[in-house]
Amino acid sequence: MPAPAAPAARTALLALSLASGMGAAWTMVRWRDLLARNLPDPDDLMRLQQVDDWLAGQAFADLTQHRIGLRGVAMHWSRLPDLIPAAMLRALRPLIGEAPAELAMLIMWPTLLFAALLWVAALLGRRIGVRPIETMLVALLAYPLTPLFAPGRIDHHGLQMVLLLAGLLALGGRATLRAGIGGGLALVASIVVGMETVPLFVVAVAVLALRWCGDRSEDARLTGLALATGGAAVAAMLVFATDSWALPACDGFLRQSWIATMIGAVALGSLAMVGRFATTRVARYRCVAVAGIGTVLAIAVLAPACRNPYGAVDPLLARLWLREVGEAGSILTADPRWSLRYTGLLVAAIVAGIVRERASPAALRRMLLMVAFASLALAAVQLRGAYGGIAVATILLADAIAATRRHGVAAASAMRLAGAGIAYPLLAAALPISARSAGPPSCVTPATLQALAALPPARVLAPVDLGPWLVRHGHHAIAAPYHRNAAGILATYRFAAAGERQRRTLLHRLDIDYVVGCDGRGLIATATPALWRVP
Repeated sequence: MPAPAAPAARTALLALSLASGMGAAWTMVRWRDLLARNLPDPDDLMRLQQVDDWLAGQAFADLTQHRIGLRGVAMHWSRLPDLIPAAMLRALRPLIGEAPAELAMLIMWPTLLFAALLWVAALLGRRIGVRPIETMLVALLAYPLTPLFAPGRIDHHGLQMVLLLAGLLALGGRATLRAGIGGGLALVASIVVGMETVPLFVVAVAVLALRWCGDRSEDARLTGLALATGGAAVAAMLVFATDSWALPACDGFLRQSWIATMIGAVALGSLAMVGRFATTRVARYRCVAVAGIGTVLAIAVLAPACRNPYGAVDPLLARLWLREVGEAGSILTADPRWSLRYTGLLVAAIVAGIVRERASPAALRRMLLMVAFASLALAAVQLRGAYGGIAVATILLADAIAATRRHGVAAASAMRLAGAGIAYPLLAAALPISARSAGPPSCVTPATLQALAALPPARVLAPVDLGPWLVRHGHHAIAAPYHRNAAGILATYRFAAAGERQRRTLLHRLDIDYVVGCDGRGLIATATPALWRVP
């Protein structure tokens, strides 16, 4: 039975209150870092730089970071996640000044996104009988999801999680034309933002298509989904197509991913049209099979890059760098502590969801379970694939917690502990350190940052993770953690492996002013051909 309807405004106010409280606590803890613009992730710094470049006059369609790589790098990002941060800065700068406006945006934008996530999660939970407060309390502690909304986290991942839950809310509720339109808009917006959640949307749409086979009331929703997906994709192309639109890749909103989206929209529209004539369950299953196979074949022929969105990554780059990126690793091969942190809550939610589904079947819960399974499968390829599953896990676990109350205090307490996402990184910390955890010393140290901040703008050869920080502080970073910057990243590895003469040749060819050492103690600077160390 659905939970009693609570006024939407009251649920939204509760979500905003909880998110604001969490945001205030985070802000107090990280205040000094926020003042110094030491943001939680390098991508947040780069997003801030991207917004600033746009506000300073860089073209809306030009997403090239001109101070990365050998001669600039066309980012695989989108302007869509830049819109609200840019609007905040434009509105606040005349009122309170540039630095305070930037600080306010860094705090307000993640907090508003967190409030939106809590609100949409609560609406989803209410549809399977969970009180909004129950779902929100689980979501507040849902590691590794919640850190995506900490102050300073202005990259696109938080927005993607909100869009994913909004899409599931539309696809898993009442079968209306409006619901289909809402699902299509969320799907296309997510594709424009980035490709990470696309597999989860595909699973949700596949579940909807199978439900359509046995429920003719789904015709209206499928029609709305097809129309909105196709129409929104065309509108998005007109507004958000970048200068690198024709690049033969599928790692962002490019021509290839747009073609794949349109193929999907046509397939959905075809199903909606034949639904008038295919009235039996068997006939509709056949239609879905034909549409699915046709979609896969059409994408393989017309958008071949989308068969493997990151297949264009230089194999040498993948071997030397990408496999060392923690969240790009697999739960099967990563340090067990990382795997437990990222997927512990997701596995608990899947188990709890299966138990609940056997006891009290619900169509929405089945869709959420399938998305959670898909997320776990993605995490077997890359750990960050678990983010979307954790967002879904909050609803499944809140549902399980609510159901265990009738079984006594002990059962309810155990379920609450299993649904406390913060417990899994604590458990992971208690595990022995794996040999796979050992890595090179970090160059991102206070001594290094202080030395670099004192330098005039320069071309710097530095470890990959320093790239966004260097760009943000006026330098040109040869290496930065973006797969399209293969030449710049590989230059750092070639420099490290070269002899003294080869190093000097490379520095001269790349016109390098400074080289950052990786001994964790400070800066190695070169004014070719001299070489010296600054502690």
